[in-house]
Amino acid sequence: MKKIILLFLLFSFIALMAEDERIDKNNEILRSTHNFELIKYFLKTEEYTQAITIIDSTLLDSVMIDSLIFFKGLAYEGLKDWDKATLEFSKIIMSTTNDSLKNSARMKFKQSILHINPVLAVEKVTAIFDTIKINSLHNDLLLIIAEIYETNQLFSEAIDIYKNIRKDTTFSDTVFLDLKIAVNNIFQKKYEDALEILDQIIISNDSLHIEDALYFSYVSWFSLDNFQEAKKYLIRLYTDFPKAKNRFDIIFNLAGLYAQEGQFLLSWYLLNELFEESSEVQKFIIYSEINRIKEKLVQDSLTVNQFKNFKPVFEEHIQKEPQ
Repeated sequence: MKKIILLFLLFSFIALMAEDERIDKNNEILRSTHNFELIKYFLKTEEYTQAITIIDSTLLDSVMIDSLIFFKGLAYEGLKDWDKATLEFSKIIMSTTNDSLKNSARMKFKQSILHINPVLAVEKVTAIFDTIKINSLHNDLLLIIAEIYETNQLFSEAIDIYKNIRKDTTFSDTVFLDLKIAVNNIFQKKYEDALEILDQIIISNDSLHIEDALYFSYVSWFSLDNFQEAKKYLIRLYTDFPKAKNRFDIIFNLAGLYAQEGQFLLSWYLLNELFEESSEVQKFIIYSEINRIKEKLVQDSLTVNQFKNFKPVFEEHIQKEPQ
């Protein structure tokens, strides 16, 4: 009988301990969830110091450590403490198994690291590079280093990075790398070198990058004072890419080139089209240019028939890719 009672008491004690442990665990989850929501609130209201205080008090006991470290990085980013922000984001990149969180941390790391001393920035990226063994992530980190170089006008060094990545057969978007090399050549005023690369991109008719290739070809030819060639690329951008991200620059500069040729009516036509789809600030700029063109039209109408120069059909100027 005594044995039965002792066994009963033992099982009861074990059950009570298990219940206490379950209650403690539930309380911990509730506390972590409450703190988690509180941290998000403080981040949203830009009370970053309070957010960091709660993160530090929650971090050791939480089951959501990676998310808390990411939030801590966001808080330091909000405080513009870029050194500490990159430190927190780098912890996520190196340790988390959550791919979504890793990608978010990588984006934030890239944004933050551009704000710190370039030598220190490269050291930080290299430290992560030496720690991880994922080849695709190595290339992402090399791209960050290239952007650090570009931000600090180290264009030749950036080109070396892009060429190095290009050697990796697992990196699929080689046209992106070629475009980056061409742009850095433009920054170094090596316009012929840039055009040689850009021509190949245009010939390949790569749907992702052809718009940029055409635009930078225009920039290169314009910088070489070859306005006729520059105009061909602007016309193609104008006709083939009605939703181009540089739409304002494309039409405004095309109008300027036509005005330079004395084709004021065509310039006026383009500026009026641009006026309808522009912001208020842009409209002010366009309005001034339209008035200047109208004055030229009035002056020229005494000696030149502008309708003879008006050529709204642009196809004759467009260089199509070889079939």
